[in-house]
Amino acid sequence: MIPCVLIDSTALRSSLYDSQAKWGKSTRYGWYKGYKAHVCSTPEGVVLSYSFTTANVHDSKMAPVLLRDIQDRNVLFSVVDAAYDSQHIYEIARVSNIFAVNPINPRNGEQIKGTHRRVLSHFIQTLFGKQLMKERGKIEQ
Repeated sequence: MIPCVLIDSTALRSSLYDSQAKWGKSTRYGWYKGYKAHVCSTPEGVVLSYSFTTANVHDSKMAPVLLRDIQDRNVLFSVVDAAYDSQHIYEIARVSNIFAVNPINPRNGEQIKGTHRRVLSHFIQTLFGKQLMKERGKIEQ
């Protein structure tokens, strides 16, 4: 059993002359031309699943792929950032018996719709929820 996995992506800049690279935006580089590495790992840094895409592919599009790759590993929680606040991701996680933990993305509307988002908004305020969210910083390193 794996208690917790972390999912995130990192920008991989390329040459401006790379004809296969695409433009994307990252918090670190702003607009850049290149690729992304999407990674699912344990808090200890063991990579369980990964995928490479062009930079224009949004993180939330790759999360279902990474979650499906680990669905037979008995994972309890997936910890991600607000970019992954999506009903589709919650559904994939639920089918895999994984509880998706992430901050609520305010750009997804003022009202917290959906059962998972209502439960999540309270869960991340608990001591355990806050501890899980602190784990998220480990994948940023």
